[in-house]
Amino acid sequence: MKKKILALVLCLVFAMAPIATIGVFAAADSGYTLSGTTYTVTTADGLIAVAAAINGDANKAAYNITLAADIDMQGKNWTPIGAKGKAAYEGTFDGANFTIKNFSLIVDYQTVGKAGYCSLIGKANDGCTVKNLKFTGANVMGVELNSLVIGETAQKDANVTTKKVLVENVHVRDSIIKGSNGWGSTPTSVNVNEYTGAIIGKAGANYNEVKNCTVVANITSECRTAGLVGGESIGSSVAACGITISNCIVGGNITNAKVSTGSNTLKSGGASVFFGYHSTVPLTLTNCVSIATLASDNDLAGAISFQSNKLTLTAEKCVFTASPFGKVNDVSVGTTTMSDISIYKVGETATESPVADNLNSKDTSPVKFNGADSTWGTAKLPVISTKDAFESKVSAIFAGNTVVTSDMINEIIGHEHAYTNEVVDAKYLKSAATCTAAAIYYKSCACGGFDVNATFTSGDPLAHTPSDKWTNDEDNHWHICSGCLEEKSDVAAHTFGDWEVTKEATEKREGEKTKTCTVCGLEVTEKIDKVAPATEATDEVTETVNESGCGGAVLGMSAVMIATLGVGALCLRKKED
Repeated sequence: MKKKILALVLCLVFAMAPIATIGVFAAADSGYTLSGTTYTVTTADGLIAVAAAINGDANKAAYNITLAADIDMQGKNWTPIGAKGKAAYEGTFDGANFTIKNFSLIVDYQTVGKAGYCSLIGKANDGCTVKNLKFTGANVMGVELNSLVIGETAQKDANVTTKKVLVENVHVRDSIIKGSNGWGSTPTSVNVNEYTGAIIGKAGANYNEVKNCTVVANITSECRTAGLVGGESIGSSVAACGITISNCIVGGNITNAKVSTGSNTLKSGGASVFFGYHSTVPLTLTNCVSIATLASDNDLAGAISFQSNKLTLTAEKCVFTASPFGKVNDVSVGTTTMSDISIYKVGETATESPVADNLNSKDTSPVKFNGADSTWGTAKLPVISTKDAFESKVSAIFAGNTVVTSDMINEIIGHEHAYTNEVVDAKYLKSAATCTAAAIYYKSCACGGFDVNATFTSGDPLAHTPSDKWTNDEDNHWHICSGCLEEKSDVAAHTFGDWEVTKEATEKREGEKTKTCTVCGLEVTEKIDKVAPATEATDEVTETVNESGCGGAVLGMSAVMIATLGVGALCLRKKED
């Protein structure tokens, strides 16, 4: 009996084992799977569950997340990964070029207080990477740290030069990002440095890098507002690693609005395209294009930053739609170098000052603008006054870049193609030149696009290429062009050798003889008549003899002899009988 019970228990254990295993790796309909330290997500509910799992266990702060499908967040409540009070996220969020659609998050004072994150990832530490991700139809509104991607970056390790927070190949379209440091409450005193940016709200002291990103959105806030990074507020005494922005395009509308409630004026800032408030931290800007519209109630608006203090900046190969800075507080400490920078303003041809008229008394510090030594008060930037010139400039800036291209820029600015350029380039080739026709190319636009219905020819037809083999007929031989199969060269009559008998004639069959062209190898074969029978030759001799008068005598003698022999034989037979 005991053995039977033990066997039954073992059977139950083995039967339940698969169920336990399934529970460890998550059910197939949960919207995610976990393999090692990587979550693979396929649904909105799966993403929400993964965020909860990471927020619930600090040991999972470095787990990776990879999307395996587009995620529609319509109607879903979202809590940021690395939310307030949770461990900052340090893993890699790889969108795998999928799209998060209809991402929506509204955070107010009553919900989270001043330190709320309104973003996909609330707080990111060194080592965090977000890449290959798209947002469409997003709508976020927060009170302090607002962004679609990362609310705030913060340094974790002392040796920050070995790690960084990286946002790469992230694209935002048709989205609304709003910051309001008084929204959702009626404060009697508000002193919140609110940061709002499409990619990062507030940059910390660690090394931050944003590259190969594009943003087209309506971004509005009541404090520090920017198209990419809302700004930083680390302090002039902090030796931070720096911030690098490269290969980025920002469009849409970026607006800063000053707000008052009763006798209190809410703290305000300004509007900028790439980086909001900038103080001391080294900033590098390369291959960036601004096509956004800026507006600020505080009259602080600039393409690079709306306000800079002790500026440390290197900027090169950029095109702006506004002056680089709204205000520069102090230029006596940092160093500034700007090269190959232009302003894009349709209809204007004059150069423009790199900053507005609100420089302080220290505006005589040296600075390099487009390679020339100058000062803040005298430096000028060239204006690109026509759309064609702007697009030409943009095309040159992004030549060879495989992520952000001039085609993408033109798509954002609503470019109207003009297919008038006749550029001989392999990418426009319709058909290569042949021995009978020149090469045909599509006409192209300055942006690089082309029209399949507009073509032009270039160059001459190729030379004919005679084949190595001979072509012939019964009279001549020649080389034919291996390209067009029509053009003949080296045409000449055959040169035959002597006849050779290849089959002897007999009385019963005809023979054959062959001769060969010594140039092209053409063989010509003719028949040989049958050989005449031997009897025909005897009759000819008899007739010839008769004609001479001797044939009759010989024939007569032969007949007499035959008759005599016959009679003799007959007599002999009778005698014997």
